[in-house]
Amino acid sequence: AEARAALAEARDRLARDAVPPPPPKARNRPDPAFEAAYLARERLAKEGAELLDRWAPVIEARALVAEGKAAQALPLAQGVTLDEPRLRADLMNAVRAGLPAAEQAKLPAPAQLPTRHDLLARLPKSIVLAFLMESLPQAERAEDLPRYKAGAVSAWSGWDIDPRTDGVKVTFRHNGTAPAAVEEMALLRAAEAALAAGKPGMVVLDRKDLRQMLVQTYNGVPTGAATPAGFSTELEVRFVDAASGGGGDGYGGGWRVLDAAAVRAALAPAYPARTAER
Repeated sequence: AEARAALAEARDRLARDAVPPPPPKARNRPDPAFEAAYLARERLAKEGAELLDRWAPVIEARALVAEGKAAQALPLAQGVTLDEPRLRADLMNAVRAGLPAAEQAKLPAPAQLPTRHDLLARLPKSIVLAFLMESLPQAERAEDLPRYKAGAVSAWSGWDIDPRTDGVKVTFRHNGTAPAAVEEMALLRAAEAALAAGKPGMVVLDRKDLRQMLVQTYNGVPTGAATPAGFSTELEVRFVDAASGGGGDGYGGGWRVLDAAAVRAALAPAYPARTAER
């Protein structure tokens, strides 16, 4: 029952998020960036709906097996189209186990599914260790996080803010922290700028994330391998009068609008020593 409810909720949420934006006023030209964002959202919503359709028979078959209705679950399990061999085999084995012996005999032999332990046991320890280290998050300490302070962007670190008519372009670059921290610092600076301008909401119109690499050259010719030299994020932000959920100057019922105060409240504690505009 919970899985069915979760699937229904996912469909409803997907439908709500894909609602077309309100038509532009006659005197206003359509915003190309806004239209592109909606088209991308519409495409993703379609792909999401197709994926939910492919998962639906899996969820329903599992629920029927749990209810003791394996015979009803069998055609659903046989029609699963997900490209997940282990999932399909596990589902068929569960359905088979709930059928009478006479019905089980009519089906192909149950699949023998190797466990995760079996798969790992076949690999050299060096490869297992490499997989483990790759899966771990990048170590990050509070003292290593960049400080939120004013300063023009240099070759290595700092942020820059370029005022626009109704917003800002914020750039933040740092050579000694994770890309997520760089992204958050840029968003925090944009939120501070929105609040300083008396605007409770903001819309990210464009975003660029870059990874810097350092290459040594001799007479313009690289002399060695490139080494990581930090990350940068550039945000093109428009300020709006409504916070999230409040309309947002025609931005699709607010689904693109970020609450600037909420952004600051969430991110400011992580980046101390900031000289915020008030």
